[in-house]
Amino acid sequence: MQDLYAHGCPVCQYIAKATFDFLAWYQYQLSTEQTVQNQLAEAGGMCSSHTWQIYDMASSYDFSLGYISVAEKVAAKLYQSVLQGHQQSVLPVDNEHCFVCHMLIPLEKAYIQDIYYTLQSADGKRAYSQSEGLCLAHLKKLIAITKEDELIDFLLNHAAQHFERWVEDMKAFVLKQETLHRDLQNDNERKACYEVLVHLSGGK
Repeated sequence: MQDLYAHGCPVCQYIAKATFDFLAWYQYQLSTEQTVQNQLAEAGGMCSSHTWQIYDMASSYDFSLGYISVAEKVAAKLYQSVLQGHQQSVLPVDNEHCFVCHMLIPLEKAYIQDIYYTLQSADGKRAYSQSEGLCLAHLKKLIAITKEDELIDFLLNHAAQHFERWVEDMKAFVLKQETLHRDLQNDNERKACYEVLVHLSGGK
């Protein structure tokens, strides 16, 4: 599993690529197919994260074509809420109701399962030990499907050791920054804060 050797969380990177590929295809469908526009309007749009992603990928013209029906539907619901004495709730789409988020759930689950199967072999463990590991959110999901206590200990120790290393690298980075020895900073020290961010909060 080559993705283990990339910087950051491999699961986050896999999901990010799957999301990008889908939205790149979907934004074209949305700008050309009335049926797709109507379906998105009925769903109330997507969650804020995926809406921003598709906005960044599409031109203003294509986004407008795709979201006219969505905005019309929202306006109608708002008026309906007034007529019904505020009984009609008009809330933005959250992750729980976003169809893109729902589409990604089985992909994420299958990928984490693949990592678990990889860890059953000595070569898999060796590869994981040489990687940066998973972000805490995906590590939690991996541990949830892991039955072997020894493997869980391996995963937790691996994560703890990397956080300790990043702490030392960040301290060195800050010290060299403060003492005007920036030319002595190495790549690990420069990237440590990013690794902590990704492993604490996951990738974008």
